[in-house]
Amino acid sequence: MITATPDDYEALAVAIGTQPARRAELRAKLTANLPQARLFDTARTTRHIESAYARIWDRHQFGLAPDHITISDGE
Repeated sequence: MITATPDDYEALAVAIGTQPARRAELRAKLTANLPQARLFDTARTTRHIESAYARIWDRHQFGLAPDHITISDGE
C-alpha cells in the first residue's frame, strides 16, 4: 500500500477500487493481520494513555514545564 508518488497512489487506489479480486485479497490480508495490529490493541493503548496522563500530571504537580514523554510497553 506504499507508493512512491501521488500518481502511483492514485493508480493503486483505482486498481483496488476496480479489481474485486485484488480488493478481496487485500481485505483477507488485513483481516488476517488484525489480531497482531497494535492499532487495534485497545487494552495496550488504554494503558499507554493512562501512563501518559499520569506522567503529565506528575510534571504539573512538580511545577515542571510540558515536555515530550515516551511510554514503553513495560509501563
